[in-house]
Amino acid sequence: MKKLAKYEKSARRHHVTLINRDIGEFQVQTGRHGDRMHKGNNTQIVILKDRVCSCNKWQSFGFPCSHVLASCALIRVASAQFIEPYYRLDVYAQCYSYKFKVIPDEKYWPTFGTKIIPDPRRRRGRGRPKGSRRPTEMDLPNVQRPLRCGICHQEGHRRTTCPNKDRERVPTRKNRCGICRLEGHNKKNCPMRPQPSNDNI
Repeated sequence: MKKLAKYEKSARRHHVTLINRDIGEFQVQTGRHGDRMHKGNNTQIVILKDRVCSCNKWQSFGFPCSHVLASCALIRVASAQFIEPYYRLDVYAQCYSYKFKVIPDEKYWPTFGTKIIPDPRRRRGRGRPKGSRRPTEMDLPNVQRPLRCGICHQEGHRRTTCPNKDRERVPTRKNRCGICRLEGHNKKNCPMRPQPSNDNI
């Protein structure tokens, strides 16, 4: 594994001191991490009998960290025995050792005497569901603007009740040309619009 190979490279920079041989307790002084001077140079405690390291990487990943590898190298013990069994191929293959049973047709399935009835109180009703959020100040309605008709542009009524709805709609503004800035026409039919020359033909 790539992470295990990375730990083996880091273990070479550690200084290990044996504290208790009976339980396999070691004190590991880590070295600097290359050009990253803010990492390393700390002390970790390893207990091989309890499979514990103070960095918690051994307990989290299930295989020895660099501190455990350095401790095993000091007493010449194989570190592979401290790898959790679920990383081994033979244990992984046991997941497929069980035989799958053939599933019969659905009409031959056994029937159950108990009929499951859904709770009618949990059934979703019609319409939009009500929210459970408490209203705040931003939920208050804004001040309504006065009604303005879309035909005569007068306030106090809508276009559906406008007395002038049968008449021609009053324009809101007159057309203004974008070239000469005069009203009554647009720039497409402006007399001052430059005509294309025939030199490019």
